Amino acid sequence: MTLGRFLFATAIFTLVACGSTSLNTLPNKGTDNQDGGRDTAGNLITEAQPRQEIYPDRIALLLPLSSQQRISAQAVLDGFLAAHLGNPNAIESQIKIYDTGLIDAEEAYAQSVTDGADFIVGPLLKPSVETIERKAGFLPTLALNFTQNNQPPPAGFFQFTLAPEDEAAEIARHAIKKGAATAIAMVPADDWGIRLLNSFRSEFEELGGKLLQFRTYGAETKDFSATITALLNLTNSNQRHQRLMANLRVPVEFEPRRRQDVDTIFVAALPSAGRMLAPQLRFHFAGDIPTYATSDVYVPGNNAGNSDLNGVLVTETPWVLAPRPDTERLKAELERYWPDQAPPLVRLHGLGFDAHRLIPLLYKQSEQFTSISGLSGNLTLGADGRIHRRLPIGQFRNGDLVLLGTDALP
Repeated sequence: MTLGRFLFATAIFTLVACGSTSLNTLPNKGTDNQDGGRDTAGNLITEAQPRQEIYPDRIALLLPLSSQQRISAQAVLDGFLAAHLGNPNAIESQIKIYDTGLIDAEEAYAQSVTDGADFIVGPLLKPSVETIERKAGFLPTLALNFTQNNQPPPAGFFQFTLAPEDEAAEIARHAIKKGAATAIAMVPADDWGIRLLNSFRSEFEELGGKLLQFRTYGAETKDFSATITALLNLTNSNQRHQRLMANLRVPVEFEPRRRQDVDTIFVAALPSAGRMLAPQLRFHFAGDIPTYATSDVYVPGNNAGNSDLNGVLVTETPWVLAPRPDTERLKAELERYWPDQAPPLVRLHGLGFDAHRLIPLLYKQSEQFTSISGLSGNLTLGADGRIHRRLPIGQFRNGDLVLLGTDALP
């Protein structure tokens, strides 16, 4: 069976009432899920890899496949199974899928332990991860989200997700690397925006930079003029012009002068806001200041309006920004079977793929790893059990995000 057909088959699985289903690829157990296309994925973890990948016999995968997040969950599942099918070291492992849309995460976790799982992957949603963290410790577990708990995690409890905070920190490192010493920032006035601001500021200032000022904006904002003029001190420049004309009592030719002490601008924005904000920064004389945004500012595969982002520097996963021939073959298979869904979901495919490849590195932990190359970034394991990502940087040019060069790689 080809990789594409295998993924198509998994997309139409009917889960049994208990919320789980098994996938067993052992050749001698009568399954028809035999692999005819392992070379499409290849071995993508190449750095600090154990000499022999040892996968557990039984892997439990907890995903909300029947919930409102089912599209995202299915994308993670597709990536996970693509990695499984493409790895001969994992082919004898049994995967049992627990649908946390049918049963809650705590019950799914307990059931997977009872069913004899050796390793658990998931759940995907933050509240579910926080629920099972309190129960964890029986089995090595790779949760697919971060908790908000700052306490030390239970032994064997790891967390991996596409955290935008990793992107904000990467932006800070890249800005410092390019010589920036000062920055200003614009972020949404919500939890997501403040988390990204804090991540950027923490890394930027730890590396010797200084965040001069920041402003927040509302979710429905379309006109950013007031926020931008305040950040760039254009308001003061306009006021000086008004005073000068009042004193001279004659018209005076004038071009507003922005502050000159800003080396870089950090922006947190979703696509609709980003496409309006970037041109307004240029209009207000900030077009020559390097402006960074996280990958949330656009949707892969949808280039509508991306020309408005020209010049903006963006963090992105290696699979999107710096692909290799083996990863391109896998991406082509996914796009072949889901031409409308695959491009926007490519990052989640990478999350599932990398989650599978992390299993032998975390299982029993006979060897510690320091850094591995994945589809989601260069992955490192922190002392807190969290997998962090280092990411390449691209820039929008003529509406396309392009890698800046090898110096933009982490």
